[in-house]
Amino acid sequence: MINIDASVYEYVPGFPKKEYDFTLRHLASHRSGIRHYRRWEQENTRPKSMEEGLAKFQNNKLRFEPGTDYLYSSYGYNLLGIAMEKATQRSFEELLTTYVTRPLGMEHTLPDPAEYEALETSGFFIYKGGQAREAKSVDLRLKLPSGGMLSTSEDLVRLGNAYTYQRILAPATQEEWMANTPLPNGKKPGYGLGWGVSPDPKGRPRLSHTGGNTGAICKLIVYPEQRVTVALVSNTSDVDWLRVVGEASTISNEVLAELGR
Repeated sequence: MINIDASVYEYVPGFPKKEYDFTLRHLASHRSGIRHYRRWEQENTRPKSMEEGLAKFQNNKLRFEPGTDYLYSSYGYNLLGIAMEKATQRSFEELLTTYVTRPLGMEHTLPDPAEYEALETSGFFIYKGGQAREAKSVDLRLKLPSGGMLSTSEDLVRLGNAYTYQRILAPATQEEWMANTPLPNGKKPGYGLGWGVSPDPKGRPRLSHTGGNTGAICKLIVYPEQRVTVALVSNTSDVDWLRVVGEASTISNEVLAELGR
């Protein structure tokens, strides 16, 4: 068992002490004050563990007092993953397989390997100046669990449908994850626990998340009440992100209109 409202130091006592204490919930909701990664910090060319990845940010000051503001932070989720490993004495990969990918039939979702030759991937590309060139190989395992995953559009739809049909979380827990809880100043950041949460222009509840790295970008949109999930995956990076997000939203709206929902 892991207590989401416990201090991170209960599970990762070796993490450098900060001016303020912060909890696992602060990490999961991006309210811890831990910074996000910088662009050049993504491109790791040699294998590193999750704990080695802490060195990139563990000595930085918090950007604000935990709980008082919102700052999207992949590094915060990396620390959350290490807390999960310490609490359960199991690797994040084992936890993911046991509780998510295997039960949901996500057979093509796994931590991103450094070498792709043995896998049936389409390759990864960078698009610049009207030309597509193969992206350089990077090792993304130090980004777990905030990133560093290899998947397919079909598996992402399976994940989205798990929330639509409540196959992965108890109803009360799922409701908590989907709550757009206000900050102390009353503003709602549009993020729950692990999901972007905001209604669409027609007021329909909507979950979403965007992700990407060298040679890939993706967008997942879930309409739980309408039981519609849309996953858009591209094996090219350095393209117009807003266009990708817009296309995913357009597809979602077309599907909803076709279904009369």
